[in-house]
Amino acid sequence: MKGVLTTVVLLLVLVCVLEAKRVAFVLNFDGVCTTNATYCSSKASSQRITSLISANNGPQTTFEKAAGSVAIFHQHLRIQLPNTFFDRGNMTFGTHLDKQHSLYFRSFGAGHFTSHSGRYVAGSTVDIVDGGGIFRGAKGLASVISVYHTATGKIENNVWGELEVPDHNQ
Repeated sequence: MKGVLTTVVLLLVLVCVLEAKRVAFVLNFDGVCTTNATYCSSKASSQRITSLISANNGPQTTFEKAAGSVAIFHQHLRIQLPNTFFDRGNMTFGTHLDKQHSLYFRSFGAGHFTSHSGRYVAGSTVDIVDGGGIFRGAKGLASVISVYHTATGKIENNVWGELEVPDHNQ
């Protein structure tokens, strides 16, 4: 009986995994942070990202705006010295529509930053713990690489996400 129960549980887990939809994205956000850099908000338009590897110049990436909606990235940061931080926040997609589709995240361990010529370069991995709208029940991870300019308060966030979203049409 125990073996049958284990088999049934494994089959149910497999069915749940197979019914999930995989969503992957890469976005470049631009925005601003508060003066103490504990809250940042940035926006990404729909975009085409091209990375070209040249034997002479190495990798070069361009971000080109494309027709479509926008995404907003909100980050709350808790800075810890030396050079680490924890963050939490959300990303909303299609914000010009009546329905907002959101992802909620928190740090998956400490992020790290370093200072260079009046700017901070930071990197972290965030755990996508849930979502709203079409992303309800989403789980996954995202890598966030940020460049914060201390003189202007501007920030650029490059976010690469990979998540599983339950199929709500079942």
